[in-house]
Amino acid sequence: MIAILCAVLGGIASYLAFGLDNVWWLAWFAAAPILWLAYGQARDWAVFTAAFFATAMGMIYFYQAYGTMMLFGGTVLLVCNALAGALTMLLARRAFRRLSPMVALLVFPALWTAFEFIEGWVSPHGGWGAWGYTQVTWPAAIQLAAISGVYGVTFLICLFANGLALAARGHIRAGSFGLAICAAIVAAGYFRLQQPEGPMIRVAALADVSRDYIKAFRKGDPVAALNVTQSYAKAIRSLSTRNVHVFVTPETSVEWSAITPIAEAARDTHSLVIAGAHERQPARDMAVAFVPGGKLITYDKRHRLLPGEAVYKPGIKSGVIGKGVGMAICKDLDFPRTIRVDAQAGLRLMIVPAGDFKKDGWMHARQAIMRGVENGFSVLRSAFNGLETISDARGRVLASTPVDHFGFTSIQTDVPLGPGTTPYARYGDIFCWLVVMGALGLIAATLKASRT
Repeated sequence: MIAILCAVLGGIASYLAFGLDNVWWLAWFAAAPILWLAYGQARDWAVFTAAFFATAMGMIYFYQAYGTMMLFGGTVLLVCNALAGALTMLLARRAFRRLSPMVALLVFPALWTAFEFIEGWVSPHGGWGAWGYTQVTWPAAIQLAAISGVYGVTFLICLFANGLALAARGHIRAGSFGLAICAAIVAAGYFRLQQPEGPMIRVAALADVSRDYIKAFRKGDPVAALNVTQSYAKAIRSLSTRNVHVFVTPETSVEWSAITPIAEAARDTHSLVIAGAHERQPARDMAVAFVPGGKLITYDKRHRLLPGEAVYKPGIKSGVIGKGVGMAICKDLDFPRTIRVDAQAGLRLMIVPAGDFKKDGWMHARQAIMRGVENGFSVLRSAFNGLETISDARGRVLASTPVDHFGFTSIQTDVPLGPGTTPYARYGDIFCWLVVMGALGLIAATLKASRT
């Protein structure tokens, strides 16, 4: 009965914290019931089953957001994650029993963080499911990512839950030590949020969801395509009178063959415009940058969502525009290493055309926001069936609105340029590799102790 109760509590917390509901604070407690169970007298099979169930519940959002499109891939990820969650709980249990509570304090955070990191290397969806993304709603908790990347935030969440579980089992010294580390890191995050930022620029995210857009994209209607680009051009000209000179449109929002009105509006208003463009022959999912001074830069999406985007050839070059500005498209922002390489050019503003699936709007937007914290740039993003978001390099959302209805949507605000290259952008995944080596060492020590 106790095992069932822990499984239900952990499963509900995981579902609400890691899924579409964004009950972010529950992420800090989600693993605690299963860890508490693991450190008690329950049988191994009960701990394994409870952990498998609770971890799987945290990934139900795949089916809710994507339906049959992710039926196979989502199920594979769910099973792999659930197995990893169950095995890490059993290893934490072994370490607790055979070594010490202080060692056990590190086992679960190290193993789960190492698993997420390795999964992010091999998964076609990059670092999509990392627990650390849940904390984008609480900017103070994600400042660590500027050093460690998103997986450092995952480690922090796991350490807190483990500290609670150990303290609840009477191991106050080990539990309090873990909780104190978490508190100190979050306090440092609050301190970082108070530090001065870069100069302000006024930016805007635009999105035209109209029948003309649907006719242009689905049927290639040239008149409808021209109407869409004229609509964007009109908005650019109007907003430029309010001192807005940086713009973005969603992914594949305009037809390349009808781009001229936007090019002219960018030239006449001396604005930087990043348009998510669609070309038919050859098929391209690209971003087109109209840079003040007449320069034109095109960028092809590097990470496709398969099988739906198999028609597009993936890009091979970065989206660095120059003068601290870069561009990327939608799923590119799900891959920390891809964006970190770009950020080494000293990016201070990342501009992102994107497209989502309505229910996952915030889940996907927060990954782009996290890339900004990791690498030191603000983010201007516009996503069909998702959100328009403008966030600073500390992860604070300065403006946001949904793009899930017919009509023309725009947001504009002043955003500070980010500081540029962070320790994470400069040195990469050192923290994660240290965690991987530490996890392997802890596994070896635990298994050796189990045999003696």
